[in-house]
Parts: sequence; structure tokens; C-alpha cells
Amino acid sequence: MNSFIKVLVIVLVLIPVGALAQDTTATGYLVDSKTNEPLPFANIGVDGRFKGTVTNMEGHYILNLSGIDQESYVSFSYIGYESRKMSVAELLNTSEVRLKQTALKLDAVEVSSRPLKVKEIVELIEENYDKNYPKQTAKRRVFFHKFEKVPFPDKEMISVKKSNFEEINAELMSELMALVPDTLIEYQDVMLDLYSHDGERKIVPISAISIEEGSQKDLEKKFEQNLGKFFGDVGRGGEDEDIYYKWRSGIFSQEIESSSSADSNKSKETTLKPHEKSASNVKSEMLSIMKGYASLHGGNWEFISSPGKYRYKKKGVTVIGEELVYEISFRPKSRGLYEGVMYVSTSSYAIIQLDYAFKKGKDDENIHLLGFGHSMNNKTGRIIFEKGSNGYYAKYINAHKHESASIERNFSIIKKKRRWFIDKTLKEIKFDVNAFFDTYGYWEILVVEKNDIQSSDFEQVVQPKTVQFKKEYAFSSEAWNNSTVIAPSTELKKYKRK
Repeated sequence: MNSFIKVLVIVLVLIPVGALAQDTTATGYLVDSKTNEPLPFANIGVDGRFKGTVTNMEGHYILNLSGIDQESYVSFSYIGYESRKMSVAELLNTSEVRLKQTALKLDAVEVSSRPLKVKEIVELIEENYDKNYPKQTAKRRVFFHKFEKVPFPDKEMISVKKSNFEEINAELMSELMALVPDTLIEYQDVMLDLYSHDGERKIVPISAISIEEGSQKDLEKKFEQNLGKFFGDVGRGGEDEDIYYKWRSGIFSQEIESSSSADSNKSKETTLKPHEKSASNVKSEMLSIMKGYASLHGGNWEFISSPGKYRYKKKGVTVIGEELVYEISFRPKSRGLYEGVMYVSTSSYAIIQLDYAFKKGKDDENIHLLGFGHSMNNKTGRIIFEKGSNGYYAKYINAHKHESASIERNFSIIKKKRRWFIDKTLKEIKFDVNAFFDTYGYWEILVVEKNDIQSSDFEQVVQPKTVQFKKEYAFSSEAWNNSTVIAPSTELKKYKRK
């Protein structure tokens, strides 16, 4: 009887838990209430907390609400639309949220004692920048998405013209180049905590996935099997201290510095395992995107720092959330690069949202010298800022970059032996390189949640040496335990590892 009672108690305890447990991740679609058109890159936030997400380019969102009371509210805001608040309970039971366009008349709003000229507003943006976007001691939960591709249409871009090395010849190089996939792909997503204090940054990774082409790994193995010994010997400088390697291209030549035994040992200690990346490299890449695309100090915001290169037009005043903003478009003069639109607070002169891209026909870093070429064909940025407890911070960054590169030169690697008069050439390999390729980079950064911390909290954080990536075949929200992430586009949903 006692055993029966124990079993009954366990059943009575467990059944309600399973029956009442709810999915605490809200997934849905944000649309215009009249046209049913999707509202891309809309801001979504939990009231009273710096926690939220944005819709993707197709209006979809994913928002984890675990730990949030069912009576709490989630706000949806979009440029030129009335904000809408929904309770957590309501949001978890709907898949579509509809917003109405605001009735605000752009030309009928008084925002200052006297009308400001557009150039004056641009000057006030720069003047108030450091006050509006101060350095903060904070912990941010960040989702970092990276997608890069490099098409390789020409499999004969590198060939061997001559070689008396046994390890490598023209036939082997042709075989290896034939294995290069038509497009090299890198798709990585990382969830991490970013700690900041007084200009310093540390990251603590939570989880990471990589949807990597299997053919790329096979190619790496083939190159390692066939060329590992050759390039390893080049790096070491041979077994004999009188043996060394040098490279030559045209009139230029230089000895290849060999690794010391100490450097070799250090290299072994820091060798990364498969599906590992240096945490410092992950942090540096993410911070580079944040500074480059979402900061006045990153170099891309010349439409603020160099107003003489641009023409501006103040379109009027609209609303984002609860904040009145100037809508200002800009386009470049002859020396400028970007065109776009910015939404600037009428009270603080902080940029609340920003969209910019190279104007059609513009490029940058156009260099062609001695057989090497490089050009930046396009950069685009879409930034959403959020007002925090002590200033604004970039909540969402969408960045694209397209650049081209070319190499048209012959190279030689020569194995030589030191002699008292003229060093003797032992072996030589000559490469003919005619490489033309484009690289496309796509990055998204979403600050899922932000909390202020103390300097002592920052000091206690230890950044690990590596980030462990889990290999996946396709995007799946289940891979993130239904955490808040950027909803993937239809194109990325279709992408699967080959």
C-alpha cells in the first residue's frame, strides 16, 4: 500500500509539470495591419528590461521568454508605425503581430524653439556622440552570425611551371586544384557573453555551431597529406642549419625565416583542434564589425565626420517607439562613398537607426600594383540602437561587404645551401598565379540582453583560449535550445552542408 501511495504521489507531482509546461520561445511574423506586408528589422523588447530581438529581413522573429512573467509586456516598434504592446501570455499564443501606421503628420510637428538646418543636426550628432554612446561597464548576451563565401570559377589559377622537388609537381598541383569547390563557404553562429569595462573586452562563449562544407575539410586533408611535408620543411628551413629557403618574384626576393625550436614548441601548445577557433580571434572579428559599422570612430561614418562630402535632405519628423526622430537622407558628392538614411532623436541628437551603402558606381581601396589588385566594391550597414540606463548602445548590426582581389605574378620557392662566396641552389619550384576572385561577407550581431555590472565583476571574468564549434548540417532553432537568435532568412534555411 505504501509503495502504491509513493507511486501515486510521484505521478500527481509529475503530470501537472508536464501538462502545464509551456514553450517559452515566441516565434512569429510582424506585418502591416492593412497591407499584410512584412516589417523587416523591427525592434522588439521586453518592457522594463534590456532584453529583446529584431525581426529579420522577412519580418520573422525568435524571442526566448523564459524567466519572464506571463503578465509582462513585450513591445514592437517600427519606423513610422504605432508601437504595440502584448503580454507574454498573449504573444506565446499568436504567430502574427500587426502594426498600424502612425497618424503623425511629418510637417506639423514642432520639435525645437527654432527650425534646425540639416547640417546643424549633423553637427549636433557628432558633438553629442561621446555623451550619447559612452563606454559602459556591462555584460551583453550576444548572438553573432557570420556567413562568408568565395566563388572559385577557375580551377587553373595556380599552376606549376617547373619543379625538381619530388614532393610537388605540375600534375599533383592540377589534381589538388581540381578538388577546390566552386564556392568556399563559412557559416558560423556563436552565442556568447561580452563583458566590457573601461575600453576592455572579454568574451565567454556559451555555444557555437558551424555549418561547414565537408568538401573543404576533405580538401584541407588532401593538401596536408600531399604538401604538408614540403611546406613543413620550408618553415623549418631544413634539417641542416646551412640549408634555407627563399621566395622570389621578378626582381623581389627574400629569405623565408625559419621557425625556432621555441616557436615550434609554442605552436604545438596552441594548435587548435578540429572545430575550434581562437576566442581572441572570434572576439576581434566581432568587435571589428561593431566598431567598423556602428561607431563614429570606425571609419565608415564619413557621412557624419566629413559632411563636406555629402548632400543631406531633412524629410521631416517621424516616430520610432516612443521617440520623435528626424528622418535625414544623404547622398555623396564626388568624394563621398555612401548613400542612405538616418533617424536622429529630436531631443538627444543620437542616431536611433541607420541604413547606408556604397552609392552605385562607387568603390574604394582600388589598388593595382605590381601584379596585385584589390578593390572594395560595396559595404552596407543597417544599425538599430537601443537606449539603455546610461546612454545608447548598438542592439542590432547587419553588415555586408563585397571585395575583389587579383594576383598575376610568377613566384618561385628556392632551396639553397650557404657557401662562403655564392650560395648554391639545390632545388626550385616555379608557380604561375593568375587568380581573380570575389569575397562576400555577411555578419549579423544581436544584443539579446544587456545588464550593468561592477568593475569587480569584469575583473573576475576569465576569457577561455578557444571556442568549441558543434558541426551541424543545417540551421535549426533546436540547436540553440530555442534561445533568442536572429531568425534565419529563407535562403539560409535552405542552405545545408554538402
